[in-house]
Amino acid sequence: MQLLVIFLFYSSVLVSQNYAGTTCTVTKIIHLKQDPEKCSALDLNTYLDDDLATDPNLFDFIKNIGVYDTFLLRGSNLRSLTNLDVIKLRDGSQVIITENKDLRKIPKFDWKAGDKVLFTVAENHNLDTTELLKAIKAKKVKGARVQRPFACGDRRRKSEHCRIIEGILVLEDPRNLNLPKLEEVYGRVILSGSNLEKLPHMPKLKKIEWMDNKKLPAITIENNPNLKSIAELANIENIVLGRGRMNVVIRNNPKLCIEPENMQKSFVKKYAAHVRECGSHPSLRRSNFKQAAFHDTPGPLNSDTNQNNIFTTKQMRSRKPVIITTLEFQAISIKHRAVSSTSSSPGKSGKGVRRSVDVYNYRCTTFTLCHANLTRTHRW
Repeated sequence: MQLLVIFLFYSSVLVSQNYAGTTCTVTKIIHLKQDPEKCSALDLNTYLDDDLATDPNLFDFIKNIGVYDTFLLRGSNLRSLTNLDVIKLRDGSQVIITENKDLRKIPKFDWKAGDKVLFTVAENHNLDTTELLKAIKAKKVKGARVQRPFACGDRRRKSEHCRIIEGILVLEDPRNLNLPKLEEVYGRVILSGSNLEKLPHMPKLKKIEWMDNKKLPAITIENNPNLKSIAELANIENIVLGRGRMNVVIRNNPKLCIEPENMQKSFVKKYAAHVRECGSHPSLRRSNFKQAAFHDTPGPLNSDTNQNNIFTTKQMRSRKPVIITTLEFQAISIKHRAVSSTSSSPGKSGKGVRRSVDVYNYRCTTFTLCHANLTRTHRW
């Protein structure tokens, strides 16, 4: 009699009857011994037993259950969740699917308008979440956390498999030393204070999108004493920024140069024009200073207005101190001498020279602090 009471109590924990039929609860491997054909709804939680997620009988148990109350799946080897095309969710349902490295397919989830459902789908780097994102947007689900298709987040253990990374990409992080599949980053890219000589392998990287903190740039490459190449960034075609965000800061990398084959690429022209070409004298920057003379200095870089980081005459007259390297000062000096040498007579040509002085003349200290002190008289 006592055994019968224990059995009935145990069964009541696993199977509950309600208006919608029988809900089967699965939180341990032993629960897979239930008859799945008697389950009209599923309450699954693998977070309570890590071995449950990798049990070979898990898929056979859940594959034909068409209603979820709770579906919490983490760290499984499953490639799909079900044999069904559509899974119905009840009011209050939770669907949390994380860290399933082989998962490639999820069903269409259906729920009534107005029902409260919770979605968290992350760190499933082979999973296409396009349709789920559309459904969540269409039904205006609040609080959902669903990563982009094929995305990796901050909890990833490796990055070799990642097509998309959401969050900060720290290039010297051991997880990120090889990124052969990476195509897009939704966050910042940083290499700061490292001893790397070159960036991780990122041959497919085309897009970086940064919409958060206005004070931090989308890409920061700074204070790397041994860095010689940023060729892995040269193929970036699209940097998407929120209004007022900075885009690229590259500075204080004394050994850095641009390979000749990358000099004409769009990224280099826009954001690394101040970096010398490999093979040229270390004290010289490239000859085209018009767009690059001040790119080494942090400032407002706004993708909405297509502004480059160049100080205007109005900014010069403000007499505000700006940070400028000694190499940049040499670049300004060369530019002014070249302009001055074209003037062989006073008058119209001389006026052009004075206008150049307005734009390029600075009085600088012997180190990096330079006051933008505009003056009409100038002697080199």
